[in-house]
Amino acid sequence: MSVYRGRRATAASVSCALLAVVMPVVATAQPAVPTAPDDDSIAEQWGSASARGSESYQVVGESMGPLALSIDSVSPQVAAPENYVSVQVTVRNTSEQKVSDIALRLQRGERLNGVEDARTSLANAENAFGYVTNFGDSFSLKPKERKTVTVTAPVDANAPEGLSINEAGVYPLLINANGAPGNDIVQFLAETRTLLPVNTPPDPENEAPDVPLSLVWPLAETVPVVPGETGDAPEAAELIMSDESLARSLEPGGRLDTLLATLESGMSGPNGAQLKKATCVAIDPETLDAVVRMSDGYLVGASRPSPVKKSQRLRDSWGNNDNEGLTEGTGAEAAADWLARFRSIASDTCVFSLPWASAEVNAIAKTNDVELVSEGLFAGTEVVATQAETTPLNNVIAPPEGYLTPESVRWLSPRNNALRASSELTPYPSAETTASPEQPNAEAQDPATPPESAPSDSGVTTALVAGNSLTRDDGNIALSGETGVLAENVHAFAVPGALTAALAATGSKPEQAGFSALEGRYDLALDSSQARMQTAVGTLHQEIADSAAAAQVMAEQAETEEATPGEETEAERPTPEPEQTARSVVAVPPTSWSVSKDDVTAWLTAVSGTFDAGTTTPVPLYEVINESATKHNIGSVKAAAPNPDPGATPDSEVLHVQQLSRELTSLAQFMADDPNVTLTRYGFTLPLRRDLLRSFSSEWRRNRAEHVAMDTRARSIRNGAGSMVDQLRNSVSLVTPGGLFTRATGMSPIVVLGRNGLPLPVPVVVRVKGDGGDEASKHSAVLPAKGSVTVQLDPQTHGQTSHKSLEMWLETPAGTQISTPTDVAIRSGVSTTAIIIFTALLAIGALIFGATRSRRFRK
Repeated sequence: MSVYRGRRATAASVSCALLAVVMPVVATAQPAVPTAPDDDSIAEQWGSASARGSESYQVVGESMGPLALSIDSVSPQVAAPENYVSVQVTVRNTSEQKVSDIALRLQRGERLNGVEDARTSLANAENAFGYVTNFGDSFSLKPKERKTVTVTAPVDANAPEGLSINEAGVYPLLINANGAPGNDIVQFLAETRTLLPVNTPPDPENEAPDVPLSLVWPLAETVPVVPGETGDAPEAAELIMSDESLARSLEPGGRLDTLLATLESGMSGPNGAQLKKATCVAIDPETLDAVVRMSDGYLVGASRPSPVKKSQRLRDSWGNNDNEGLTEGTGAEAAADWLARFRSIASDTCVFSLPWASAEVNAIAKTNDVELVSEGLFAGTEVVATQAETTPLNNVIAPPEGYLTPESVRWLSPRNNALRASSELTPYPSAETTASPEQPNAEAQDPATPPESAPSDSGVTTALVAGNSLTRDDGNIALSGETGVLAENVHAFAVPGALTAALAATGSKPEQAGFSALEGRYDLALDSSQARMQTAVGTLHQEIADSAAAAQVMAEQAETEEATPGEETEAERPTPEPEQTARSVVAVPPTSWSVSKDDVTAWLTAVSGTFDAGTTTPVPLYEVINESATKHNIGSVKAAAPNPDPGATPDSEVLHVQQLSRELTSLAQFMADDPNVTLTRYGFTLPLRRDLLRSFSSEWRRNRAEHVAMDTRARSIRNGAGSMVDQLRNSVSLVTPGGLFTRATGMSPIVVLGRNGLPLPVPVVVRVKGDGGDEASKHSAVLPAKGSVTVQLDPQTHGQTSHKSLEMWLETPAGTQISTPTDVAIRSGVSTTAIIIFTALLAIGALIFGATRSRRFRK
């Protein structure tokens, strides 16, 4: 069934839905450096060029003129022609003068021809809303005063008494406010918009197929971990966070609590079984991991104690006077309660992992770093399975940015997922290969290409991306619900782009979808959160209608072909499928969904309404993916960014993370795993790598008001991680005896001290080079964990007995320099030759003296 009940679904009725097929994908470059939304070079990507607002005083959510409008509710959520539609609006006088004769009216535009109109219709100029009702009663507002007004009109009555709607569909709706500011004349002052779905009774002679519907329910939050954490074992290091924002989100009324509580309520309601069947929870593994650690207690502070400051474990220094001002966190109880509730939901509900810290997949892939890819894209499944005590969907990736770039595709193969089976993703040198400096260590695998030796996986990775980001071989783009083949064992499922963009625009921090068409972008703050949620509801109904209508057209075509077999015999004709299935609609909100309880309840009410009306059938996400891969597979496709994305991670940030990750890998390669120590070098450096992933977080990057702050946060995280890498690297040092070393003789050894602040042994080579330009000599040693060792340098090596100065430094056995070269001046005591001559003369003198005494004695 569909909202197009009562009118025949023909090819013409889905022409706009099929229009998406012929829209070309536009390749665009991501920003090179962080850029503010109001910068002229990028302002258009945030919607500044939209026709909307050109005649309005409202700009960026605030009013430059005297009035501002905010929709509080639309009733009914889905109307029928015989209904009255009522819109509750709050009118604010934002000026310093009285505004008189304020009156509101409803206007509506033409019915959407397809879901692609859902965004563009709301970006049109005001005169596109040609069906106009009468103004209501007038009123006045004093400066800064506000008033709530309900504007009502019959749906099917002709304008100006009503909205002139007699046909099912989705209609753009505008609320217009006129008034007289100060002593001026009555004029247009403000407007706001949303979408109104209208349904009609079913037509028994023209039943449209039900549309499979699946919901993704994101649970993710910014985790304010103080950057620079290092790993510990057998227990994890205690969690240190910079503030209590995550605790507030978990507490009653917080964002994460609201999302989970609303889902719990929905699943226990009248349509609970259907909602549970259709829903798949997408959990950020970093959020889940942080909540688990919070439940055991955590610390709050602005900085982190140095793990190399003293020869003791980090946790051993807490509670004394060197605690960096840390205090006990207050959210442990809230974290434990939320965790228990989430585990209860996850025990019998579909769950899959988001990228770590909701990081952008394309930014991770662009680093060409195998460790970042593995941790960012695949490690979350293991974390969710362990911490949520459930079995999540494997090999399902939902890029927070909504699309993939060509660089990303090659990293999505299931064989990269198999890398998680090993705790050492790069072949770091082992203790055996580092013991002898004469045995060079094998070079680490080039991180620019995925390792070919990774174990194979017979499964398929499926990425959930916007349909307009996928281009077929014939140049057309994928329709929502279709599956394309990106590479061997890598598929892309096309989620509805218009619906995904509409859901991204909901909540208190609306986001501009980076894949959406430029002509459909406008300042999202012009409409209230309730208006934007109603727009998402209308877009959902249009998506359902398009899918049902397209399936009906296909069914009619199949009937026509069956009725006119041509020259084929009955035996030669293929057996038609018993039922033409509609393409599935998968609703994917943003990972950082900032909806209120009222908003998210309105969304679940709309979804349940489609179940009640029979227009959709709840289907689990994994069934949707499997069915699409067989019944709606469109073959080979190419992935690309379809439109400019103002929130994409800039190239400069990608390069910085790439550099820091290589330094981190180099640091890990300094160390050698010790079978007597539970902690591994990879485990010790893993939290720092997760810092780098956190700096790629997509959260709020596409919200105009938060964009700059998120760039600043990402930079702070990278700098904090980089500072800790420097500290750790500098903790492995060569301590020389000052600027001058005096030897007793030229044969005396030179003694230096090697120090190691890391928790694992570090095999090193002390390189010594004399002032004569000779090749630097090598002196092997193993620096103990959190300790030091004395190294005696052989003075006879390379003739260094005669040198006046020496240059010394530490290297890994593979030749990577660890410490900065240090110059030491050498001063020796009496030479060996002089000692020998003196000793000989002394001996001769002693013999002569002895002989003389002997002769005297005999006499």
